[in-house]
Amino acid sequence: CVLTVTTVLSSLYKIRMKTLSTRLDCYHGNDDYPYMLWAVELIGYHYYENANIEKNFEARFTTTGQSKGRAWLVISNITSTDSAEYFCAASQHSA
Repeated sequence: CVLTVTTVLSSLYKIRMKTLSTRLDCYHGNDDYPYMLWAVELIGYHYYENANIEKNFEARFTTTGQSKGRAWLVISNITSTDSAEYFCAASQHSA
């Protein structure tokens, strides 16, 4: 299955290993994009106010907010394996 995502917003984040947890912020103002996705690989997504986290991330990753505006990705108990570039995208289609 190939997914084409129309992206209106993308943000790159680098985690710094100075804290035990971090919150990444993502914002867009376009009501035509009801999904907001978080990825290094797919971590999870919002569909309006409903948050969905992939099974292999459920233990330490949470997301709050809503897709048609601002959402946050929270990573708890950060380890060196979490060091990465994180991507946030708004989309009209689910992952």
